Amino acid sequence: MAPCIPQNLVSSFDCDMRVGSLIWEASENAEMYLVSAESTSGHRVELSTNTTSAQFSEFECGQSYYLTVQVVGNVCRSQPSNASVLQTEPCTPTSVFGFTDCISNIATVSWEPAEGAEYYTATVQGPNGPLGTCMSWLSSCGMPKLSCGETYNVSVIASSRQCNSTPSALSALNSVPCVPTGVSVVLDCATAEAHVSWNASMGALNYVAYAWSRTFNFMSCESSGPVTHCTLNDLICGDNYTVQVIAVGDECSSLPSQAEHFRTVPCAPEVTATLDCYTDSVLLQWTPTDGSISYTANAETPKGLVSTCFSNSTNCELRGLACGQTYNVTMISYDGHCHSMPGTALAVASVPCPPEKVESNLLCSTNSAHVQWNLGAGAESYEVHAISTGGQMTRCDSTNTSCVMPNLGCGSIYNISVLAIGHQCNVSRSEITTLHSVPCVPNHIQANLSCGSGVVDVSWQPSKGALSYTAVAQGSGGFASSCNSSSTTCEFSDLLCGLTYSISVTASDRVCTSAPSHSVQLDTVPCEPHGIVAQMECSSHTGVVSWEQGERVASYLVQASSPDGHQVYCSSPTTSCRLASLHCGQAYNLTLTAQDSHCNSQNAFSQLHSGKEVFHITPLLQQHGMQNIAVFLALLYSNITVYRL
Repeated sequence: MAPCIPQNLVSSFDCDMRVGSLIWEASENAEMYLVSAESTSGHRVELSTNTTSAQFSEFECGQSYYLTVQVVGNVCRSQPSNASVLQTEPCTPTSVFGFTDCISNIATVSWEPAEGAEYYTATVQGPNGPLGTCMSWLSSCGMPKLSCGETYNVSVIASSRQCNSTPSALSALNSVPCVPTGVSVVLDCATAEAHVSWNASMGALNYVAYAWSRTFNFMSCESSGPVTHCTLNDLICGDNYTVQVIAVGDECSSLPSQAEHFRTVPCAPEVTATLDCYTDSVLLQWTPTDGSISYTANAETPKGLVSTCFSNSTNCELRGLACGQTYNVTMISYDGHCHSMPGTALAVASVPCPPEKVESNLLCSTNSAHVQWNLGAGAESYEVHAISTGGQMTRCDSTNTSCVMPNLGCGSIYNISVLAIGHQCNVSRSEITTLHSVPCVPNHIQANLSCGSGVVDVSWQPSKGALSYTAVAQGSGGFASSCNSSSTTCEFSDLLCGLTYSISVTASDRVCTSAPSHSVQLDTVPCEPHGIVAQMECSSHTGVVSWEQGERVASYLVQASSPDGHQVYCSSPTTSCRLASLHCGQAYNLTLTAQDSHCNSQNAFSQLHSGKEVFHITPLLQQHGMQNIAVFLALLYSNITVYRL
């Protein structure tokens, strides 16, 4: 017969010992009992006993175990009993994590849900013991009123109606760092930086100082580690700033500290400059900057020349500037506590320096002046002015250090100066140098020929600027002659006969010679005739005289005179003429003169022998006798030859 099924199973669980117990009523014919426990997750534990109780220590936490008992008899075993349900203790919570709401400083503890738990209790431990607890049916709870800047330990216990779990492992919880106190700001005028300092805050790993201006310029600086100061730079000048410091912890930053206010260094004004060309000064003007009570302008050249002016208003004047320099002008303002940083430099050019070592050279051929000079520092261009003693003005412009002034008036003394122009100034004038222009061309040239001597006298009117004159006579055949004079006349005594001369005069000073004057034409005395040939034309008792043609001869005059006092003339525009009715047997002296419209040439001389007269004396002899006729003829003609036929 099979043993009876065990009845009245009663199970219990010892929360402290974590041991499950089961008791039941004894069954007849039972030799021992087999006890089985199986959880809903499938965990199974079995044991055997010969008593009516059993204890289990191998149960898993947070499980419901179904416990059954079978009776084992001599031959058979019974069916399992009805199950008795046993609930083990809740499991210990895991993944406990505590964090702080950085704004409210309320700590929140969270965990993973534990098997068998019906609710949870979180405990916060401070340095001096438990600080507080919070309970929750969920997997988190909140813990208010934590002190700032502390590190806490958090643990969680899971509970059911019968048992509590063991406490979870401790988890660290950092509260919000304490708000920094004692914030102060010191402005460094030299660097325009603000040095911010404060007292150390509990729980802070580092700090951040935030600053913002009324113009919404935001900036910050950080300290490293426990350092309780930092520096704000790149601040906007002349602005009001508010500063607050925040302590930064592991997870949270503190609320901002109380605000501190400060004003940055004043701004340097934007400056404009106007150059006064006549006083070598610069007028500076600017718009006032907020908070500034005075201003200083500093001007410096690359060579170290310095000029400064100071003002309580919005302008000042830089005086005594060196010529030809570029000054870098910077403005500094003062607000009663700090000076501003120097403003953006403004390049201001001073008046150009006057040109030096002006030299002028006359270009005689064009009556122009080549003027050169040394560079005037700061000059962008130059004007060269020339004023004559008669008030005539001329000029030339140049961007380098020389130029040519054309069209000077002749025979004048010019005062020449060079004006340097730059930066809208034209007041830098060099010293004056003088220049004598080319003498004027002589005019009213007159030439007079002395027929007797062949000398030509030339005269003219005085030329301005002339110290001497040269008259040049250019012959038509290429023959030339010149004469020099320091007066207004000169004499040509070596001009060739029979030529047309073109006579001009030039005027000279120590440097230049004028252009030649208008020329005058002059014919010199005709040349003495040459190549005279005189022949008798016996049949007509006529002398025929010929000669070579001369230059510029209008006519020729031949004069013949015999020893018996006979004179005869002939004139011809050609190269021959005839002397009629010459006495026979005479040796005529011939004088040949060439003539033009003004003068006669020197006389050329020659001789002409007229022929002897032939008488036929036979009739006379027959009439008068030989002796008487011979005497008669001898008396009548002393130069006669008597031939007897």
